[in-house]
Amino acid sequence: MFKSPSALSVSLLKREIPLFVLSIILITACAETPTATTITSNTTTGTVTSKSQININTAAIAELDKLELPGTKPSLSERIQAARPYQEIDDLVAKKAISSEELGLIKNLVTVGESGSVTTNQSKKINVNTAAIAELDKLELPGTKPSLSERIQAARPYKTLDDLVKNKAISAEELGLIKSLVTTK
Repeated sequence: MFKSPSALSVSLLKREIPLFVLSIILITACAETPTATTITSNTTTGTVTSKSQININTAAIAELDKLELPGTKPSLSERIQAARPYQEIDDLVAKKAISSEELGLIKNLVTVGESGSVTTNQSKKINVNTAAIAELDKLELPGTKPSLSERIQAARPYKTLDDLVKNKAISAEELGLIKSLVTTK
């Protein structure tokens, strides 16, 4: 009536292994790979632009996460943001933010902005003293608990960006990742 433990194990393995293999195949088939879309060309000026390219100098972590490649540790987006600013796309490799193989996979998906200039326009930065939670959520970093935006809002006001760390709203590492995206004025 009862099967021996080894017969039971073999029976389970025969049923579970095909399910495991099928799930791996489905996950792989459903994995989204980043692709550039809507590339336009202007023959009079000789410029080529892509409406879906991500500016690596100004993009928030959430936007850079769209570039995430399977198996990249630490996070590709965090490495890109930490090595800012970039004058040209190849600086990603020169600053050791990513490997040349990774650059080959994302090169058509990213930009450094207008003519390689780094934008530091204060109006595009998020004011940590006045921004609503929804706006601060744009800064959200993977794995931050509790919410980064809630911690920033709870420890207001800030005179300088360093006050974010002094008031224990965020860590020094987190400040390094968002510093180019925020202001106190």
